[in-house]
Parts: sequence; structure tokens; C-alpha cells
Amino acid sequence: MIVMSGHRIEVERYPNGEVRFGEIPEGRHLRWFYEGDDEVLQLIFLVRHLGEIRPYTNLHLVIMYLPYSRMDRSPGGEVFTLKYLCGVINSLGFASVEVIGPHSDVSLALLDHSKGEYPAPRLVEGDPAFIVFPDAGAEKRYPLDRTPDRVLIGTKRRDFATGEITSLRLMRADGVMMGKDAAMGQSAVIVDDLCSYGGTFIRAAEALRHIGITDITLCVTHLESSVHDGKLFDHVDRVLAWDTLQSESRHPKVTIKRRYRVC
Repeated sequence: MIVMSGHRIEVERYPNGEVRFGEIPEGRHLRWFYEGDDEVLQLIFLVRHLGEIRPYTNLHLVIMYLPYSRMDRSPGGEVFTLKYLCGVINSLGFASVEVIGPHSDVSLALLDHSKGEYPAPRLVEGDPAFIVFPDAGAEKRYPLDRTPDRVLIGTKRRDFATGEITSLRLMRADGVMMGKDAAMGQSAVIVDDLCSYGGTFIRAAEALRHIGITDITLCVTHLESSVHDGKLFDHVDRVLAWDTLQSESRHPKVTIKRRYRVC
């Protein structure tokens, strides 16, 4: 879905699937809520059209979720999809591009005139005993005003043949390793950018239960609908997310916070 100045760009389809645009509103600010790859082509059509009929080219783009952001490298010569997508976006000549919850600094490095917004920590409610980052990358993305003894960082071990995370250990930010029952009866909030099936967060929750945590909340910027097909809800007490990928959820443990969808 592409929104321009608060109005959704309506798209119809011919019988063979080709798109036909409805009325294009006035404005310079676009918001892209990713719902499928065909929207990349729609974005190209729309921006090229605006460049021809409007007296300005000073367009601004906000990307609610940047697709292919997990492919932020090219291991073994794999197709570097993120790089090529960002190249397409750059070719459209936006004056600025803002990415909500970028997966890594690579996304911003590949996009011209870009900046990131990192809203996941704003989902944290109350005063949990611990804030948990599944890895050092998440800790880097979300600096917090907390003492190191109240911040936990995960160290993941992964089977690179399958990509599966086989274990995750927790250490305090001050370097103290957390042992069994070290935080008995306390609460923790896991903070990160994206949840799909939830494999990483299941491992983190298992590690938290091991040290005695009894209440676990997951806060993520982007929550994919595939979370309902995994087993995450067996391991956490609640999930909070922004409305970047979905506006509602059918699971009672999920709360989608409304902020970004304006239509």
C-alpha cells in the first residue's frame, strides 16, 4: 500500500493483472506499507508519473518496512536483493528516504539521503527488571538510559547449514554471565526490529526462563503475520508491535500499537 499525503493510492487491475491507478492526490510525501513485491513497480510508475506532470521533483519517502532488509550481505555469491532494491529506490531521486526500524546499518548505507527511525523501545511499558537484546546488533540499534546490570545481551549459536539458532546465552551489559535462577521472579522485555516465526525470541525466552524470569514481553517494530504459524506464544506472555506490517492480530497475546497507518 502506498499512501500520499494521508490518502491511499488506489490501484485497480485489468483482467490480466496489470495495474491501473486511480486519482493521484496532491502532495510530496509518500508512505510505503509493504504488502507485496508488485508495489515496487507501482512506486516506479507513480514517481515517474509525478515527475512528468508536477512542477516539482522534491519527493520524500517513508518506508514502513524495507523488504529484503534481512539480505544485507551476499554470502556465497547469493543474489544481493537488498542492494538491488535500494538501487531502484535511489533511481527515483527522492529528496529524502526514512526507514522505520531498519534491520541493519547496511540498509541506510545503500539508500541515498536516508535516515532511520528506531521506535521499538517506545513500546516498553512499566519498569521491567531487564531489557533484553537478542544480539549485540540489537543493542547497538537501541541505546537505552539504563544501568548495565539491567541490560541483557544474547550470544547466539547458529547452525550455518540450516540457519537455525541452536542456543542462546545471556550476559549482562557489564559482562556478568547470568546463571540459573539468577533473576528469580523478575520481569524482562525483549526488544528488536522484526519478528517472523519467532525462532530467535523463543531461544531468548528459554534462556530467560532458565535464569528465573517469570514475565516476558516481546517488543518489535515489525510483526509479520507468520508469527501465528510458529510457537512463539508458548514462550512469551505478550507481544507488542507497531502497525508497520499489520494493523491487527487475531491472537490474544498480541497488541498492535497504532501510529503509522493513517488511512
